[in-house]
Parts: sequence; C-alpha cells; structure tokens
Amino acid sequence: MTFSALVTFPVDGPTRALLTDDGTADRQGGAVDYRPELDGSEPSRFARALGAAGPDALIVREPPDAEAIAAWRAAAPGRPLVLVVAPRAADRLASNGAERQPADRQPAERQLAESGIECAVHDDPEAEDWSALALAERLWSTRRTAEARPVPGGPGDGPSVLMVGAGIVNLVTALALVHAGRRVTILDARPDPRVPHPWTAYGCTVGGGNARMFTYTEADGYHLGDRLDGGRLRRPVSQGGWRLGDFSRPAPDEVDWLRDWEQTPSWLATCLAEDNYRVNRMAEHGWRLLMAAESGLFARAGLRDGIVRLYSDEDRLAWDIRRHRRLGALVGVLGPEQVKDAQPALAGGDAIVGALAVKGFTVRIHDLVRGLLDLLERAGARLRWRVPVRRIEWDDERRVAGLVDGRGLLHEADHYVLSPGAYAGDLLAGLHCHRRIHGMVGVWHTIPDPRRRLTRSLKISRTGHVAADANATVSTGRRGEPVIVIGSGYGWTGHDPDNILPDELESLYRAAEDTSRAFFPQAYDEGGVGPTRKLCVRPWTASNLGIFETAPARGGGLLIATGGHNTGGFAQAPAVADAVLAALRGEDHPVHALCDPLRLSRLLGTA
Repeated sequence: MTFSALVTFPVDGPTRALLTDDGTADRQGGAVDYRPELDGSEPSRFARALGAAGPDALIVREPPDAEAIAAWRAAAPGRPLVLVVAPRAADRLASNGAERQPADRQPAERQLAESGIECAVHDDPEAEDWSALALAERLWSTRRTAEARPVPGGPGDGPSVLMVGAGIVNLVTALALVHAGRRVTILDARPDPRVPHPWTAYGCTVGGGNARMFTYTEADGYHLGDRLDGGRLRRPVSQGGWRLGDFSRPAPDEVDWLRDWEQTPSWLATCLAEDNYRVNRMAEHGWRLLMAAESGLFARAGLRDGIVRLYSDEDRLAWDIRRHRRLGALVGVLGPEQVKDAQPALAGGDAIVGALAVKGFTVRIHDLVRGLLDLLERAGARLRWRVPVRRIEWDDERRVAGLVDGRGLLHEADHYVLSPGAYAGDLLAGLHCHRRIHGMVGVWHTIPDPRRRLTRSLKISRTGHVAADANATVSTGRRGEPVIVIGSGYGWTGHDPDNILPDELESLYRAAEDTSRAFFPQAYDEGGVGPTRKLCVRPWTASNLGIFETAPARGGGLLIATGGHNTGGFAQAPAVADAVLAALRGEDHPVHALCDPLRLSRLLGTA
C-alpha cells in the first residue's frame, strides 16, 4: 500500500513549492494530488473527483457532504482514511482559536465515523498550510502502527527487563525503568567505560568526543539538503558528498536504503524533520526533570546552558531565524561583532554574517555516562560487560523466547529492550528494523583553550563546505584543562560500520579541522589536532527519524527495539525512555508511530 493525499484548495507559497517539487509526481508513493480548482466546486463534481482519486488523506477547507464521503469510501474499501479540515485563515482568526462548527458539521461527522474515516481539524492561525498535510500523514501513519502493535499482558508481563546496549539512549531508559520498579539487566559487548581503555574499544556514545549538545533541531531532516546538494550520498566525501565506504558491490538493503532516502518527496521530508523537532521538545521536558532530580550528576558532567549558532550565509541565517522563532527556541539575534566580543576565541576567525542565541545545553557525555552507570548500580541494576548478543531466539509462534550471546547462551527475561546503535549486525533479524539502521561517521578533535576564551558552546553553519555543520563544545581535557571539542562531518558506511575507506576518512578529518582553523585560529595554532582525532559511527535511518518497534515475547512480554536517531540519540533519549515505559504499560505514546520502522517505506510504497 502506498500513501496518497488530495489537497483541494489553494495553498500558501512555501507549501506550493513543496507540493510541486520536481519529481514528486513520478514517485511510487508519498504522492500529493494538488487540486486547488476543487475549492468551492459544485458538490457532485467534488464527489466525482474524490471517488476517482480515492486518496488515503483528504485535506479540505470545508467538511465533505454525504455524497462525497460515500464516493470516497467506495473508492478505497477497507483502507484507513483520514480527513483534515483546515479552515480559511480569516475564519481561523475570527474564531480566536476555537474550533469552528459549520451548520452541516454534525451529520458529516456521524457519517465519517460510520465509514471509519478519522477526522481532525487543523485550526492554527499561525501555521503554514503544509502542516495540515503533515497532520494528515501523521494520523494515517499512527493508525497503521496501532493496527500491528502488540500489547503486553499475561503471566509473563513481569518486572524483569533485559537490555542490550549501554549507549546513552538505553542508559536513560534503564534509569526510567528502575525508577518505575522494573528489575533491569544491561548487556553490552564493550568494556566498562569507567575502566580506562582506548577510545576505539567503545561504541558511538563513549567512542566519540567528550561532548554532546541538545537543541530543538537536533536529529535534523537531511533530505532537503540532499536534494539541493545533488545526491550527496552518491558522491564520496573527497568530492563534497557523504559516501565514506566502498559501495562498488552494494548489498540489497543498501540499495533499498538509498532508494528510500532519494525518493522521499520534499513535502514528506519537511514533515519528518518537524517530527524530529517534536520528539526533541518532548525530550527536553525529560532532561529538565532529570537535571532537577540529579543536579550533582549534571554538575559533574559540566552542564552548560545556552547555545550560540554561527552563520556564514545570509540566506541560511534568515531561514533559521524563522525556524527557531516558530519552534520557540529563539532567544536572540546577534551581530558578528557582538558574538566576537562575547567570545574572544573567535577573534581573527572566518567571516560570520550573524548568529542566534537559542535554547539548549551541552554536557561532557563520558562523565555523564560514568555517573549514570554508578547511579544505576546503586538503584539495583545489573551491568554485564563484554557480552556480545548475536540474535533473538524466536519460538514456534513467532514470540521472543530469549536472546543468544556470542557463546551460545540464552538470556531470558519478561521484557527486552534492544538499542545496539550502528552495530546490530543480525541481532535485529526477524524485526522490520533489521538492516534499516546504517552507519554515518562523524569525526571529533580537541583544541586547547587555556585562557577560557570560549564561554558558550556553538553550532557552526558553513554553507557549501564538506563539514557544513559543526558543534564546538566547551569542555575539559583529561587533566581538567579547558578545551574546545569539535564534532562534525557525515560519512555513510551502509549497514557495515567498518566499511570506511581510509582516504575518504582523511578527507572528513581535514574538513572538520579546517573549521577549527577557520573559526578558532589562535587555539588551533597553539595545540594542533592530530593526536586528538576520533570518530564515532552514528546509527542512521533513511527516514532521518529514530526507530521504535515492538514484538511479542513469550508469556505476554514485549521486545522493544530503539535506535537510528542519526545526530539526535542523546537529545531524544528521555522521549525514547517515556515511549518504552508507555509500551510496557500497554499505553500509546507519540514516538511509537512517529518512529515506526515501516513508516517511510509504507508512505513510499516500498515496504
């Protein structure tokens, strides 16, 4: 099944540009039929058009009449259908935000309910028209997810939870589980990060730089930039692209992953990016609660509030002002000299056309992880290191019977939570998310800041540069000395996190180091970066959204797989934790549908 929508009225300029984006009409799925001439048309004509199109979602200014509803249902028998009513802007403003109730609304609602058509009113006078389409797609996807999701129940719905992976997402989830009275055991293939080992011994959370950042736009949508940049996943890093591995003989799942990425139409890319921002805002609440409850933990991890975003391009600055204002993230707009006066570390650096002060925070992630592990052990969680889990054991009824480790031992519990990052291998075989999470390398290095010339962590935008986005985080070195940790770059490895071509990796390192040299010339000259080079392999999906999947476990329990949050695993961790708790209670949570692993491929008709 593919997803199709019918928009029956003239839309604003930004939405029209998304709907008429070249190539959209030729895609297999995710298609939007834009028919503005139907707005206010004669009822029988509207009914005929609706019957001929038979869309999954209908976006209208006025509720359809009985004839149109009957024609729509007849054209799409048995399918989940969604109607979104988006009143005219003048009507929305006149209602002061209250829902309009046209005289013929109640009969229409009764017939919609009898026909199994879900109806919602999009009544935000500040919103652009594309958000009505986003609401329609989200409602449709939520229905499809709910139809297939198992719920826990039965004698096996007990307290024990076996977790695989000790990255930041699972650690925050584990803390929520023990606070909820669950008995938690964590298995991880890596060594204990509280015991010194080379950074290469660890996964993404501890293997990268000792810095993580939260803003409202983490885990951003990258499809639109790819369209503008001419297919970056097909070009190697050395030629300005994102291809880091050897794809001379791509695996079938790599071909499918790239196809889904490239077929995502612009309207859908915008919707998916907005959903990431939505998850981020959910997560912020969780982070603030955790900071209040464990203030000492975050103080030891170097919590620093407030982020400054730097820009090298006027158009990108103007676009981001609008975006952050709409998200409620904007604190202030700063001129180039204001920024450099406040942050002497930028003196002598590249031209900055402007900056934004935005809501957010940074931490030293390695310190936070060590503190979380101590906290979990004190709360009764069991931590087992160097235990690689290889596969799920399924019983004859396709329920999870346990997890098998590298020695062939079976580990059993009431429930299971898997968050293996980019290193799942075939652990997720039997789930829809198997091989849908690929690796995306980011690189890190550290430069000294002995005079503490940087007091606020930064996001740096360099339009057209290989390292187009970079984080510069205020941190400390091993001996407590002030440093700036730079993280940047995108390098696709496919499903194999070790698929890294050395020359392309060198190009990625040099691009990130060029950002340090350009924006922090004094610190760069003082310290260099060669010995501090690191990389991490981030788990990434073709949808740019995280993964949340559930499967039934024997005795009434659940197996839950999470991950694939691209650049947002740290940012979104509390929202994922809340979603896991809700699933174990048999309750709904927005993340369940937003992060359904089949969401994008269902919409595109490639599932």
